[in-house]
Amino acid sequence: MASITLTVLDANNLPIPDCVVSINGQPFGKTSPSGILSFSPPPNNIFNFLQVSHPQYVTEQTGFRGPISTAEYDNSLITRSSAATTFLTQILGRLESAPTIFKTDSEYSTLAGKNPNSAILFNLPRDPSLLAYRDHWNATRTPHLAEPKLLPFSPPPATAKGWEKFRTSPDSKPVDLMTLGRFFWTLYNNQYAIAIFSPNINSSTPLTQLDMVVFFSPTTAGWPAKYPFGFPPKTVDQSYMNLGRRYLVEDYGFVYNLLGRRRQAIMVMPICKQGDWGPFSSGEGLNRLCREVSVFLHRECRTSKLGFTGIGGVDRRVRHAGGTLRTIGVGIWSPTGFGKVPQVGRVVIGGFSSGIGPVKSVFGYRVPGNFDRKLWGCAGVGEAEAAWKKSWQEIWDLDGYHKETGGWQNFLDTALKWMMEDEGRMLRLFHSLEQPDPKAAGAHKLFQRLISEGPAYEQYKIPGAREIQGKRFTAIHVNGGYFLTDSDKEGYWPPLKGDDGHHAAPKVAFSHFVGLSPVGKVRS
Repeated sequence: MASITLTVLDANNLPIPDCVVSINGQPFGKTSPSGILSFSPPPNNIFNFLQVSHPQYVTEQTGFRGPISTAEYDNSLITRSSAATTFLTQILGRLESAPTIFKTDSEYSTLAGKNPNSAILFNLPRDPSLLAYRDHWNATRTPHLAEPKLLPFSPPPATAKGWEKFRTSPDSKPVDLMTLGRFFWTLYNNQYAIAIFSPNINSSTPLTQLDMVVFFSPTTAGWPAKYPFGFPPKTVDQSYMNLGRRYLVEDYGFVYNLLGRRRQAIMVMPICKQGDWGPFSSGEGLNRLCREVSVFLHRECRTSKLGFTGIGGVDRRVRHAGGTLRTIGVGIWSPTGFGKVPQVGRVVIGGFSSGIGPVKSVFGYRVPGNFDRKLWGCAGVGEAEAAWKKSWQEIWDLDGYHKETGGWQNFLDTALKWMMEDEGRMLRLFHSLEQPDPKAAGAHKLFQRLISEGPAYEQYKIPGAREIQGKRFTAIHVNGGYFLTDSDKEGYWPPLKGDDGHHAAPKVAFSHFVGLSPVGKVRS
């Protein structure tokens, strides 16, 4: 009978020692310092069940419909080759779907000051047979798709309001969120909440790379609710969970713009832990997070179309409510395997308001010293920093508040160095708050250098607004009053009605920056 050699690796493809391995409930031992355990397989049962666990990683369970060496199996993080010895490689990740709990409206109304330790679900109003994360309406909406040249070519009429003061595509089509992707609430080692939106991938095999847009919202310093699931005293508001909802799929609707442009980019949003960004305020920490996101999505069969075309899978009723293939009995089966976990492709990092602070911190590579680099970073991976520098290609400043996050001078000094390291990098700036004029006398040498790289497009003839663009930069400033509106074009998303300039800015900026970026474009 052929022996089995199991190798257990992390998201960095480094070995994980001391993993407990069991088959059909019987422990077979622990992995060695090199992450390996060899053992003789059990008898040729009709079904075999392999489990690999470690306290710092998400436990993986795999069913085999027959001998482990030849039978079809249901775990996309397992690869197998069989000869005289069967070799299995199991990847363990540190991201998992957040726990969920259903609450009726009346039950939900009693949660002020409480901590349900779960993301709240409700019956989706558009189809009550389905569950969804609370207040995720999963509506079909038509996004405003900003044109590459954003400001109008001549001053808008006095009657123009909101989006009418910007150039948008007339060809935008409705986006049905439920049929084009999935939102996940995840926990990173049960310490940090991460919101992820994964578009459906129209490929029969896993993509070789996943592009990602990482977004930082303003700080949550001083928030009273217990992180990440708590409700503040006297308020029925699951504060931290609502951040992912508001920015990605509801009020700001970032995801609609990506889907409206048919981009296959993953949206990743770390949720600030009462002012603490943890390891994500470093390049290394974000590099590891992006790798973990790739592992997580591959486990959920979201890196190809297998997740919605394969036999088996998550029940339709919970598909938009945190349903996961890690649930026993919910697997998608394959006789030959599921392909490799995609590498991290192009990465965009953006921040709104005080969320520009962690964007600036990411210029520093090493994770903060209180985090174990083997668990939160990429320690021991020789290519990791070089790979990160190749992946991180864009900064999106969505009305960042620079005054209290180190100032403009330091930011532009560091951004200049970053931009000059790679001629493909891009810097996008959009502000209603203060922003240096790139054309002003004595402008920062970053602007001078970027303008000198090629012909710049500029529009300085619109009262209350200015725009200048070069080969790889954009700087737009719009006075807060330019946005103000009491009406919106019916049926288009996101609305600007009632927003002040600061909160309207990222809605317009995100749409514009996506249109200028290659992130998520389908590769031939």
